Amino acid sequence: MKIKILTILFFMLIFLPSFCMSKTFDLKSISNNIVLYQNSYDNSQNAGQTLQIVLINSFKIGTWFTLEITGDIDRNLQEIGRTCHYFEFGLVKDVKSGFSFNYQRVIGTFVDKPVNQFGIRFSF
Repeated sequence: MKIKILTILFFMLIFLPSFCMSKTFDLKSISNNIVLYQNSYDNSQNAGQTLQIVLINSFKIGTWFTLEITGDIDRNLQEIGRTCHYFEFGLVKDVKSGFSFNYQRVIGTFVDKPVNQFGIRFSF
């Protein structure tokens, strides 16, 4: 048993530093925002509040992906006394300059049931 543990420790000491130095795992913050809005109509009536969460981070597990999380939590905006929410969880893989493959999962009270979106994105 001790030989097995020592062998595992030996391989970890040999390979782990080179594995970490190759930057197989990495995370970069692109844009992380939390915003609180007070909403009003044109006649200055209260239209509730919105808490908006936008998290866009790039991560690497062997290759680079961008993880996007967007969310809105609205209180009294759709209906007095009701809190609504909307979240998008996206995974983006750049393919060529300006083009990327995109997957998003949409959940919330604004949609009847969760939606999966697969697409091609052009960024300019």
